[in-house]
Amino acid sequence: MAQTVWLVDDNSPATAPTGQGSWSNAFQDPQDAFDGAVTGDTILIAEGSYSPDPAGTTNIVGIDTPSGTTITGRHHSFVVKVPVTVIGGFVGYTPSGTSSTNPLLPDGLVSKTILHGDFLNTPADPFDNSHHVVHVDGSLSSQFSIRTVELQRMIIRDGNTYLSQASSSYEPVRLGAGIH
Repeated sequence: MAQTVWLVDDNSPATAPTGQGSWSNAFQDPQDAFDGAVTGDTILIAEGSYSPDPAGTTNIVGIDTPSGTTITGRHHSFVVKVPVTVIGGFVGYTPSGTSSTNPLLPDGLVSKTILHGDFLNTPADPFDNSHHVVHVDGSLSSQFSIRTVELQRMIIRDGNTYLSQASSSYEPVRLGAGIH
């Protein structure tokens, strides 16, 4: 089976994007590409700053949610369900019609692709950020199965787990603010 290359660009003008073919048809939300991807696919994300949609819902089955649980708000993350390669730093769509999969800007500076948990855009208040910015869902074959997700040229920041005191129990909201 041929591997698919998915495109994500928050500047894409597409009103009904497919995430494939050209940057002008890219998804605006990385979660759309994560949802469409199958094992071995590649997701290219253009420069920009992306956060999980707190109003959106993602139905995941994971070690921190019972089967069929729908999560929202601070529990919302970008959920990666299958082994994929995610590469950031692309110029993406440009209004002049020129677009590229070349990750370098014309001046040679690297474009920044940021996945962050500050979905309310309140930098002074980290306590309303997502617990986990990226959640690699390892539950498809067993509760603790290992998934391989390769991330290149990405900045992941502003997740906020909490640990008020040392605990010997496993509580997912205490671990993995960036990636869980």
